[in-house]
Amino acid sequence: MKKSFIERHPVITTIITVVVLVFMYGFSGAVLMQTKNEMISPVFVPNIIITVAVLLWAWLSKKRQLIYLNRPKQFTGKGALMLYGPYVFVVLLTAVTSLWVNKWQLASTNTTTLGYLVLLAIVVGMVEELIFRGILLRAWSTKGVVTAVIITSALFGLVHLSQLMGEQTGVMTFLQMAFAVFFAVVSAQLVFITGSILPTILLHILFDGVQLITTDPTATNAADVSLNPIALTTTIIIVITFIAVAVYQQKRLPKTV
Repeated sequence: MKKSFIERHPVITTIITVVVLVFMYGFSGAVLMQTKNEMISPVFVPNIIITVAVLLWAWLSKKRQLIYLNRPKQFTGKGALMLYGPYVFVVLLTAVTSLWVNKWQLASTNTTTLGYLVLLAIVVGMVEELIFRGILLRAWSTKGVVTAVIITSALFGLVHLSQLMGEQTGVMTFLQMAFAVFFAVVSAQLVFITGSILPTILLHILFDGVQLITTDPTATNAADVSLNPIALTTTIIIVITFIAVAVYQQKRLPKTV
């Protein structure tokens, strides 16, 4: 079977993808800065455009399977619990911790703001999975399953350096990068195991969503909040969970794709 362009040229695919993302996010950020709009994230509109574009391309070209837009393999009983249980635990733990740190209050009492935050979580989760666990994972899969997991996870961590462009501290950015790498590793493994990107999209949206709607937006960049002992403890627990999941899933990875 003839390989697609992204499978034949993983390096070029990666460069093009990164350039497009940087341009779109940079342009959006510049526009928002000029209009002095601090309420909307610079990734919001670009992510909507990217999501629509990728999904339309996948459906119209009938290449949904190329980026793992398939129905996931079915797991039941203990298999399903071992595979998805840790992710449910991480989402619930994140939600409880965020609410605890924010004194059991949501990010806003305004329904419009909460609706925006939910939509932001959806488009961010969709784009990051479609790009990193869809296009780029497929592109690098020709070099081997483990290689694809490592490279796409490293790239996913590096893109979080963009947080330094805002008011976020270097320490918090480093922690976010490290966390992103672990998250990317287990997500990439899950795609290879299930043969689908749909579970990772759902998990990513839930994970981002619970953080966005339960975190005080006025305090997300403050050092005393970002390095809150409760939040740090939760992060350590989640990282340990991800390491255990990665070890478990590594044994279930297919030899080839």
